[in-house]
Amino acid sequence: MRPSALRSLPATIALAAACLVPFVVLLVAVLAADLQPLAMDTRWATTVASLTSPAMTSFQQLVSAVGGDVLGGIVVPLLVGLVLWRVRSWRAATVFVVVVLGSAVVVQVVKHVVARPRPPAALAPTDLTSFPSGHVTNAATLTLVLALLVRRRWTVALAVVWPVLMIVSRTYLHVHWLSDTLAAASLGVAVALVATPVAAALLDRMVPPGLAPQREPTPLEPAQHGDPVTPAPRQITRRARVTPRA
Repeated sequence: MRPSALRSLPATIALAAACLVPFVVLLVAVLAADLQPLAMDTRWATTVASLTSPAMTSFQQLVSAVGGDVLGGIVVPLLVGLVLWRVRSWRAATVFVVVVLGSAVVVQVVKHVVARPRPPAALAPTDLTSFPSGHVTNAATLTLVLALLVRRRWTVALAVVWPVLMIVSRTYLHVHWLSDTLAAASLGVAVALVATPVAAALLDRMVPPGLAPQREPTPLEPAQHGDPVTPAPRQITRRARVTPRA
């Protein structure tokens, strides 16, 4: 992404604002209910409780572990950023890591301001506050930023499937109400839509292309256009001098 991304920023902000509407609506509803579960929350909690089994619980705990805490919140973003640096550019990697980690900071601020209690009988470790879900926000932000930077069908599919899996996981484990997770998905999408082009454009202004660090190509990669070609050193062979015998 180049600084020209700022030209479409008004349209991007409008789209992000539309995506943020569910978050605002759910936040108002939760505050109006004095932070208590909404009708949709109790109905969904009853539904997922009927699906409880040891195998399903183990699977959902695995999904939750991959998508949050240190592994999903720090290790996975850094690993994806490293892969982006290798296959794309250091700019794409930097934008990805900055936006994903910045989204995590935003979530923690909102969670502590709202301070909604967790559902009872949690099946996974939790902190004290519930709204919005950090796991789901991270899933939505991470996958959507990746889809914006790497525009492939599989990245778009991942941006849909992974947040949905995380919504099911967090509500199945009774660590979030359904409204927590839906609001988190809305917030994550909005943050990704706005922060990705802004971070890319600001990075381009702060670090001109000529000053950007260059990644050394791997032996299997062709040289980039315009890269200096270093000729291979010549092999100099010296003939042995033959001294005639007396």
